Amino acid sequence: MTMKDLQFRAKKMPATIQVGKRGITDTLVTEIAKQLKQKKLVKIKLLRSFHETIDKDEVARLIADKTDSILVSRRGFIIVLYKGILSE
Repeated sequence: MTMKDLQFRAKKMPATIQVGKRGITDTLVTEIAKQLKQKKLVKIKLLRSFHETIDKDEVARLIADKTDSILVSRRGFIIVLYKGILSE
């Protein structure tokens, strides 16, 4: 899959994970990793109650690092992650 293919697929899918006021917990990271293993592509929504001192881009990179996944996109409060092999 190419990055454009992943972005196109992600556009049509609903967010299956929401990050709220508790922030990025071990439980959340475990759930994201579980969904990535099953679905390969996961859409995450950062709720308004999510207040961190770091910016949304940094949060997206942090979640991608903790789950060993690829950051496909971060737009507004939506993060899309992929776990698999990218093609050119």
